[in-house]
Amino acid sequence: MKSFVLFFLLFSSVFGDTLSLSGTVVSEREITITSRSTGFIKRIHVEEGQNVRKGDVLYEIDTNELDQSKRQVELSIAAATLSWQMHLNQLHNASLNLARHQRLYAKAMVAKAEVEHLELSVKNLQAMTDIAAKQIDQAKAQLATLMHQYAYLTIQAPHDGLVTQKYLREGEMAMPGVPALRLVDMESLRIHAQLPESYLSHVRVGSTVEVEIPALGLLTQGTVEAIIPVAATHTFKLKIAFEGTAYPGMFARVGLEQ
Repeated sequence: MKSFVLFFLLFSSVFGDTLSLSGTVVSEREITITSRSTGFIKRIHVEEGQNVRKGDVLYEIDTNELDQSKRQVELSIAAATLSWQMHLNQLHNASLNLARHQRLYAKAMVAKAEVEHLELSVKNLQAMTDIAAKQIDQAKAQLATLMHQYAYLTIQAPHDGLVTQKYLREGEMAMPGVPALRLVDMESLRIHAQLPESYLSHVRVGSTVEVEIPALGLLTQGTVEAIIPVAATHTFKLKIAFEGTAYPGMFARVGLEQ
């Protein structure tokens, strides 16, 4: 009972003749980390409650399936390259043979049918060479796509923040859209408080207010950044920036001068 009285007196001395509002500390930048690829989580590098910096590795997805696809595409490139080289060599020899027969035909030393047969052979070999070259290009493009996917298997922090929740564990399946981690930006903390419309005249954007976060014993000042009407409730949400360090979800009190 004595502690309650002391707390009440402390609160009154800080806020004086003020309207006391209850509020909650929230982060304006809180995101759920998900994967862009499917695979088993090989390693998680962070724990709940850990602060991370932008670019830090959060977790890694196993690459075995992608490695297998990569080897298959590399074999396709090798096979297509071999086919292209073989047809290119054949085309070169056939072109030389055709040129020789054309010279002989001009001297009436070979039949026209032989020349036409060689012309058709050169045409077919040129087409086969072009097809093999396209197959090489397609396989290389597929390999580039696969190599790009490796970046999606190492998930990094998009910004500085605090890991507040781990939804998955090592060995579990990560899939697109399935939450893996929750990351909170501790630099964008605000206090949200509800204000009855009857007191709306006591506050405006830019107003300085008194802030208390009892769990931390923090007494500080804040600034009203936004006043947002809450539909059909006759209340307004105050968004308040404040000085000091706290954690999302903490209870806060806001003092407004009456």
